[in-house]
Amino acid sequence: MISLQDRLRRFDGMRRRWSKHLERLLLTMLASRSTQGAPPSHPRHILVIRCTHRIGNALFLLPFLQTLRARYPGATIDLVQSAPLLEPFIATLGISRLFYVSVRPGKWLAALATLRTLRRRHYDRVYAPFPSSTDNLIAAWSVASQKMGFAEMNGELIFHSPTISTGQWHYAHRPLQLLGVTAAPSLEHYAPQLGISLPARDRRPRIGFFTGARKGKGLSHAQWQRLLAQVRRLAPTAHLIHIQDPSQLDMRLGDEAVSFGSLPELARFSAGLSLFICADTGPLHLAAASGVPCLALYTQTSPARYGCLGRHHCHLVVEDRDDIRLDPIWLSDQLASDPSNLAA
Repeated sequence: MISLQDRLRRFDGMRRRWSKHLERLLLTMLASRSTQGAPPSHPRHILVIRCTHRIGNALFLLPFLQTLRARYPGATIDLVQSAPLLEPFIATLGISRLFYVSVRPGKWLAALATLRTLRRRHYDRVYAPFPSSTDNLIAAWSVASQKMGFAEMNGELIFHSPTISTGQWHYAHRPLQLLGVTAAPSLEHYAPQLGISLPARDRRPRIGFFTGARKGKGLSHAQWQRLLAQVRRLAPTAHLIHIQDPSQLDMRLGDEAVSFGSLPELARFSAGLSLFICADTGPLHLAAASGVPCLALYTQTSPARYGCLGRHHCHLVVEDRDDIRLDPIWLSDQLASDPSNLAA
């Protein structure tokens, strides 16, 4: 006899197959009705689509936007986002218009209104730099002469000559393949720079650490205590600052605790530090873009794929969270190269 649980599993399997089939039909229909005109050799009106609510993923779009702006300096570039995560950091890129489309509960009516506005505009070229079902759906919906993206997530139904990704590129560098970059850049290349003016610093080294990593990437309170004790031994004069997620305050560690209500505030504060310590999460990449050297702890992910972009960072793959071994030479070099520390 077939159990109720088996029947539910069969139904769910059928539902998935049907929804996948319907999604492909929808994308095909939208793409066939929204591609107009001959593809331009030099686009003047460009739309970039990147819907994400995660700050790290949003920041990883910056290398693509910077390269796109350099490639087409006279073009108008519009950007679709889920939330205003990048708004404070793209002033120098000359983004003409920002559209917000979020599929989260309570955002549907606003999203539909934005999609109607997008539909009335015509672009020379549309880019979907990161394969996702939401981004590809918006790309299929948008009216353009040419659409560019990857073959994944039904991209072959939407894009003109969809790009097949080559090699294990860093997550932030992979979209550069849409712009003709053929060799995988190093972590030092195409790094986002937020252009934050350096604030005045104390004479003591200021080391900030963020403990709010989620999805199992972070350390426990006891593990942070052991790690910071090691930092104390290697940098006895340092002032340790516990940066906390305002929505999830932890038991205080270090010499003081701070929290910030906005990403620009956190970025400006990070720029004034001598060193930033964090697991692989959004504030880590925000700090790296602000220009501070970062000690990045990779407990689950790979630095080759998600490492901090830029120079002077230390990517530490953590195999035992109870026994993290710091590099005293690297730590000493970073603190010695901080101008405020040289003056002490």
